[in-house]
Amino acid sequence: MLAQSWVEFSKCMRSAGVQVEALIEYVDLFFKEGTEEARKDILVEQRARLQEQYEQLKATMERLDYKIDQYSNPLHFFMTTHAYDSLTNLPVICSGTKARHCTRGRACFSSFSR
Repeated sequence: MLAQSWVEFSKCMRSAGVQVEALIEYVDLFFKEGTEEARKDILVEQRARLQEQYEQLKATMERLDYKIDQYSNPLHFFMTTHAYDSLTNLPVICSGTKARHCTRGRACFSSFSR
C-alpha cells in the first residue's frame, strides 16, 4: 500500500509541475530520520514555484478572456479601427468635418450605436 501512495503522490506532484529533482530529494529524505524540516522546506519551495506559475497562468487567462470578450462586443470593430491622437492617446471622434477628442477615453464608446 505504501508504494501505491508514493506513486500517486509522485504523479500528482509531477502533473502539478513539481521538479523531478525536488521529488527525488524529498523521497530520499523521507527514509531518513530527523529530516522533517528539510522535507517541509522542499514542499514550501515547490509550492512557491507553483504559486508563481499559477499567477502567471491566471494573468494569461484573464488577458485571453478580455480579448475574447472584445470579439463579442459590438464596439470592438469601432474601437480597434478608429484613430487615436498620438500625443494624448485619446480616440479622435469625427463629427461631420470637425474632429474632437473624447475626454472620457475608451469608456465613452459604451453608448455608441450603429
